[in-house]
Amino acid sequence: MLYHKLAYKNVRASFHDYLLYFLTLALTVSLFYCFNASGTLQLLSDLDDLPASIPQLLDTLSEMMHTLSAVVTVILAVLVLYANRIFILRRSAEFALYYVLGMRQRHLTLVLMLEALYVALLALGAGLLMGILFSQIICTFTASLFITHVEYHFVFSPMALVLTLAAFCAIFFITASVNVLLLPRRSLSSQPPRPKQRRWRKRRLSFLLPLAAFLCFVSGALLLLSEVTRMRFLIALLLLALANGLLLCALCTDLPRLLKKSRSFCYRGLHMLSLQQLYQQIRTNIGSFTILSCMLTVGITFLFSGLCISNNLNSEVDSLTPYSFSLIHRYELGGSTDPFDWRSFSDEIERLRPATDTISYERTLHTFRSEFTYDKLCELLEENHIYIPWELAMLEDTPIEVIPLSAYNQLCRDKGLEEIRLKGGEALLYSCNSRFSATIHELRARHPHIMLYARSIRILPSVPQPLRPSTVGESSPEDAAVLVVSDGMIPVHARSYADYWNVELSANASTREFALLVDEQIADPDDPLSMYHVYTANRDESHENSIGSSVLFTYVSLYIGIILIISAGIILALKLLAPLYNDARSHALLEKLGTPQRMRRQALFVQTLICFAIPLILAIADSILILKALSSILYEFGKGSYGLTFVQCALIILFLYAGYFAVTYYSRRSLTTTTDPL
Repeated sequence: MLYHKLAYKNVRASFHDYLLYFLTLALTVSLFYCFNASGTLQLLSDLDDLPASIPQLLDTLSEMMHTLSAVVTVILAVLVLYANRIFILRRSAEFALYYVLGMRQRHLTLVLMLEALYVALLALGAGLLMGILFSQIICTFTASLFITHVEYHFVFSPMALVLTLAAFCAIFFITASVNVLLLPRRSLSSQPPRPKQRRWRKRRLSFLLPLAAFLCFVSGALLLLSEVTRMRFLIALLLLALANGLLLCALCTDLPRLLKKSRSFCYRGLHMLSLQQLYQQIRTNIGSFTILSCMLTVGITFLFSGLCISNNLNSEVDSLTPYSFSLIHRYELGGSTDPFDWRSFSDEIERLRPATDTISYERTLHTFRSEFTYDKLCELLEENHIYIPWELAMLEDTPIEVIPLSAYNQLCRDKGLEEIRLKGGEALLYSCNSRFSATIHELRARHPHIMLYARSIRILPSVPQPLRPSTVGESSPEDAAVLVVSDGMIPVHARSYADYWNVELSANASTREFALLVDEQIADPDDPLSMYHVYTANRDESHENSIGSSVLFTYVSLYIGIILIISAGIILALKLLAPLYNDARSHALLEKLGTPQRMRRQALFVQTLICFAIPLILAIADSILILKALSSILYEFGKGSYGLTFVQCALIILFLYAGYFAVTYYSRRSLTTTTDPL
């Protein structure tokens, strides 16, 4: 009972010491439960109400979260062990006093375990409460993406609770076991060990450090901004990490020396003392700061990439589905001997049409092949010095689809847009795939002429609206270019490209049920439509595929990004809370000399802010270059919605990083408030 009271009083007296430990465990428990409770989406609705692909998606998501959780458990266990080591070193004088008073080592270990248990149980309760509350919001929002009407009721995931408790117990018991090894008598002393002082000699060569950092950064940037290969990408990452380390070395050598030359700066307030302490903090932690910047870089890159892909998929889905349902016949899929023509296609549609009154309107569209292939398009891009995406080069001699002007105007009328007119020698060129829209737009601005059906055609510089001829399941490189010409320009002998049957259903009709009726009719292998490789696409399926991929990217990127940012914040906070940088005697001396408390706290605030800002600034600079190199991959999922993604990413980073900054500053400030007398 005595040790329980002692542990309880120690926790109350050292709450600022355990605040970081408490916050980390609470956030960890909350994240563990939230992301492992993704399978509870099925509890918000009957399985019959969910699309067929959603249960499989949820199973895949749960497996990914379980795998990531195992990795995260190891990372957080290491961080908690490191935090315990810092706490023990900082309380070494207190433990030495316990030994002097006759307390045995096993009793001191018991007190430490009880302290950790009290804080851990409190963090477990708070974390589970936050996790359960946040999981209600996350699961309800995710379910609303797939289900039209979500009947909310409280959801709880026993599996997520078991996994969270298992990870929590593993971290706690590993920490308790290691505490026994960290408390030998010989390691306890009233003064924490000081690192060896490293003197930067040969100051005459100090200018080489910023020069080397600049050259490494520029070299890495050039590799990332050029045509990126796997080897170049890895070399660029190493160069950026080396540049960060050299830059920190340069800050330790040149910046303090330059600032000391300014008397107005050094002799104002506590600038001289703050500069010296900041110099010591950076100099003794160059390796740690470099690793922190790398962790933040990876975290920011994961966070931004995942959110950007998710936003792109969500914004792209509407452009993929101009109609509720489309039945598509591609002539090249049937081979060169395909005898099917658009009249036969129309006759088969009349036979195929289901007996239902849910059709609002329907359209039959026929497009043509052209001798203007993607090879010629790439040659035209090269002549105009326009970057050629590698996907276009892979299409080689694939013909570009030609839509008659009458059909394009019908698409415009269906969308409520004004019709357009074209002269005999004019054509529209646009891309249905936002991945290539910028390339095609840049080409149109050059006013090119192309050969089409043995005639020279001028491409108009602007397009009213890039309309798709049908609904599709996903974007493909073959959507990169579409030509629109007047009907009279298309010769009678022009080869066919595709036939489309587009159907728009009434508002209350089920697209999935209509598609199922059509699929059942063309399932017979002897059916003419089935023989000539007809396939279907519907709006619901496209939405499900897009939103399902969006959910996967969002969950994984948020989980990895947040964990890495939290880990970086923990390490940095622990470094600044180490006994070396919280010398109570220096603050006691300043207090005796009459230094106002406000001035001392302001100096401490500036030091903490700079230490947190340096790794973040380096990480943001590196992340911008890496994301620029990955922009082609991000564009594969749609047009980059960078504005919205930037705001979301900035808010998440600000919330997490600023939270750890506030906890670190509060803990350091509390150490300067209660000082031992000289």
